[in-house]
Amino acid sequence: MRAQADTKFPSAVRFAALLVTLVAAPADAVALEGVRTAIVGGGASGLLLAHRLLDEGATVSLFESRADPRHSNSLEGRAYALGLGLRGRTALRTVDERLWKDVAASGFASDRFTLHLPFGSFDLRKPDPAQEPSILIYQTALCSAMLSSLEERHAASGRLFMNFECRVETVDARTGAVCVAPLAGSAPAIETFDLVCGCDGVNSAVRAAVAEQSLAFNAELTTLPGSLKVLRLDAMPSTLTPDAVHLVPGAGGMAAFLEPTANGACALISWQTPTGRSDGRSDAIDPGALTDADETRRFLASSFPLISTALNQTDVGAQFVAQRISRASTVRCNTYHFGQVVLLGDAAHSTGGASGQGCNTALADAAALATMLTEARARRRTQTPAAVAAALARYSRERLPEGHALLDLSVGPSRALSPLSRLLGVLGTLKDTLLFKLGVGEPPLQTLLTTSLKSFAQIRREREWNYGPFPTDAEFDAQIARATATEEQILERV
Repeated sequence: MRAQADTKFPSAVRFAALLVTLVAAPADAVALEGVRTAIVGGGASGLLLAHRLLDEGATVSLFESRADPRHSNSLEGRAYALGLGLRGRTALRTVDERLWKDVAASGFASDRFTLHLPFGSFDLRKPDPAQEPSILIYQTALCSAMLSSLEERHAASGRLFMNFECRVETVDARTGAVCVAPLAGSAPAIETFDLVCGCDGVNSAVRAAVAEQSLAFNAELTTLPGSLKVLRLDAMPSTLTPDAVHLVPGAGGMAAFLEPTANGACALISWQTPTGRSDGRSDAIDPGALTDADETRRFLASSFPLISTALNQTDVGAQFVAQRISRASTVRCNTYHFGQVVLLGDAAHSTGGASGQGCNTALADAAALATMLTEARARRRTQTPAAVAAALARYSRERLPEGHALLDLSVGPSRALSPLSRLLGVLGTLKDTLLFKLGVGEPPLQTLLTTSLKSFAQIRREREWNYGPFPTDAEFDAQIARATATEEQILERV
């Protein structure tokens, strides 16, 4: 299971690792020297955080429930493509330009997004010489590139411990104790860390542990309507621009989101079950219930006339039938830290993929947390607990408004708003799109999220007329204070 050390975490190995650290660490990598960090989740945010913390001298133990993504048999569950825009690119470059180039080399550069409608198609984003294109990359390729770079840079330091195919069973947020069990069935092992980072996605075990141990912590997990399956195509359908991202509506409320990739194209097919359709049809086919590959390819081809030739293939039908149905969920928390635990990415603020900013924001989380830890430790070099506490408090204070704002912007205006307010919001979006096409005003929301570093909270506050009121920074601070209060403090208030 472990790339270094064994599953029992013997103290002798740890002592040896610290000795190696003192000898091998670069002279300038001392800000986080001696800080023992557990990173639960080997996705993009966890791997970027590992890069940053190791660069600053920390000791990092990475725990991932799945197999090493560099192995071909670990593709299941990581089959979709991600879009790395300006925010993600900026976060990766906080390590160095080489890491970004390693990642970019595994993806496909694209700077065009085309929306197809019954009356025609138009570009929500067009190539701009002043901007770098987004990189479209499968999650397996992204994580593989980051892992290979991580090992190349830090394997010899004695401060990197990678654990695949293991399950985090418990986390003590107050002491930093983590209990890990290998999936192969070996005995669980417990180790204590100065910091535990939950980068383990929408169904986060770390977040669940915080929920059990904090009386005031709250995490709202909401399943979004609709279902999803992903297809890998050998090439972008010939009827579509080969280097653009495309949103293609289909029959019966279906939709296809297509992205060019380094080795073809990725098509995300989404739908709602027939009982959830507004037309009330009882004879409608449920795509998730199809089991025959030939029937499925014919159904997909008839549902998407624009790309029918590409979908009317036996291997496409077989892929669709073989895949498990995915359903997206959102997560909204009232704090991103508690005790010695911190949450990043989907574990903290999943948007269910609605905006395409999930991975970019997770990478930004990791970059922000690493910087805050480094700066806090520099001010309190011999006081690790105080430095960690200060950094985590700052992290929640700065990232919580961003996470809440992105979720609002991703899922749309609250249904609590009046129908008139919601209609005005739709009209306002259309107006912004048309004005931008004429060279006036800001780009459409989706383009703004992808191609700028403008704060999500600022973008959200500028759209209160559409989305409703948004908390002030002081209100967020009060919310965090309530959520991170100890039991004694809560009882005192009562």
